[in-house]
Amino acid sequence: MMYNEGFSLRPVLLHPQTRGVVRLQSRDHAEHPLIEPNYLAHPDDIKILVEGRNCFVLSLSIALFLVLVVVRRWAYHPSHPTLRPVLLQWAAVFE
Repeated sequence: MMYNEGFSLRPVLLHPQTRGVVRLQSRDHAEHPLIEPNYLAHPDDIKILVEGRNCFVLSLSIALFLVLVVVRRWAYHPSHPTLRPVLLQWAAVFE
């Protein structure tokens, strides 16, 4: 595996407004209950998740911008002549 490290960011709805339902299928205790989670039925739940996604996109774009600024400074810095081609190639990925 080439890359074995990483991270994941996901918006999570900790206090949803939507309410689901759990019902019994029958009087038999061995039967599994019917579970209707009713995900994202409340409009506020969708709104909050979209806001979380927008915050993530903004954070990611700021981070990529800062990386590009740092990479470009290093790439043109005379004290790192051996890193210059590698960093320029890496920076080209984000252009």
